[in-house]
Amino acid sequence: MKTYTCEICYETYESDRSDEECWAELYELIPEDIVHDTGVVCDDCYIEFMEWFTALTEEEKKKLREDHIKSSYQ
Repeated sequence: MKTYTCEICYETYESDRSDEECWAELYELIPEDIVHDTGVVCDDCYIEFMEWFTALTEEEKKKLREDHIKSSYQ
């Protein structure tokens, strides 16, 4: 097992999943155009983020993506 530090709560955890499994799940849930800035997070922080993210309307998600892309190139 390898360890990682959550980029939200800064706690250190052991991971029982491969990087490939985690990336596959992420690509299913979040568009690839914002994945390059994605940090590693623990399960609790991930669940909290996904509750927030899935509650957004499609228009809010689109604006979030557009704003993120704009800020990435500034």
